[in-house]
Amino acid sequence: MTLATQKHTETVSDAGMLWTIDPVHSRIGFSIKQFRVATVHGRFGDFQGTIHFDEDRPDAPFVEVEIDAGSIDTREKKRDEHLLSADFFDVAVYPAITFRSTRVEPVSQLRRDGWLVVGDLTIHGVTRSVKLAVEQTGAGPSAWPPEIISFTASTVISRKAFGVGFNTPLDGGLVIADDVAITIDVQAQKATVGGR
Repeated sequence: MTLATQKHTETVSDAGMLWTIDPVHSRIGFSIKQFRVATVHGRFGDFQGTIHFDEDRPDAPFVEVEIDAGSIDTREKKRDEHLLSADFFDVAVYPAITFRSTRVEPVSQLRRDGWLVVGDLTIHGVTRSVKLAVEQTGAGPSAWPPEIISFTASTVISRKAFGVGFNTPLDGGLVIADDVAITIDVQAQKATVGGR
């Protein structure tokens, strides 16, 4: 747990509804056009985070995630090494990618399974506000040990807005696109907060 997460845990401990993201059953993936034709798919394998979510208080959720930028995996070693370098993520200087929600809006007042989650995303030392379309996809019964909940989320960001990569021709005039599609599948388990 990060220090920021720990501080937030103390703030919301009275509500007692924290969920810890399970990285084994969760996935943070991305895709980007390369060479104007092909699409490169990748993921980050190492991350942690918490979700403050109470079905009885759908207006007060909070999400915080920290990703190890060095855990990027596009299934091509040389490309991954280049992405880790100063040309792109520069993980030696900026080892973490973080997201901290600032506002959550329900998609519908009649349903409690969809939200627009607005938050601060920090990549490469640059922080921008992004919007995630989030949907609850499941929840285990309270009798399960432990109780679990799952969500999907998606957004599109500009890599240039975060200073990631360069916009020069690569490999014979073929270029990497600017837009990066992010898709997230999260499973989280209920955490005990404040001794409950």
